[in-house]
Amino acid sequence: MKEAFEKQQEFQKILGNDTSSQEYKNLMFLGLFGEVGEVMRETKVKAHRPNQVFDKTKFLNECADVQLYLFNLVLSATSFEEFQKIVEQKQKINFMRLQNGS
Repeated sequence: MKEAFEKQQEFQKILGNDTSSQEYKNLMFLGLFGEVGEVMRETKVKAHRPNQVFDKTKFLNECADVQLYLFNLVLSATSFEEFQKIVEQKQKINFMRLQNGS
């Protein structure tokens, strides 16, 4: 994942985006919400449409778009290493909550 994060960081630099600006963050949030909607569309969750077919490739491509927007938001605030530590800490907390029943 680190390499993918760094490639996304390089991509934003090539585009000339100021990843520290509020405007950038706002645009990334809007893009993220749009991509999450596309993931939902690809899950075919509408009960009144029983003949829907799940397309794994389309679903995973939309998930990749979501991941890239998340990378963009994270790189607007911190490094990959710092974020990785935060994710690992959060996972430990979640497992502790599970074990404690809370």
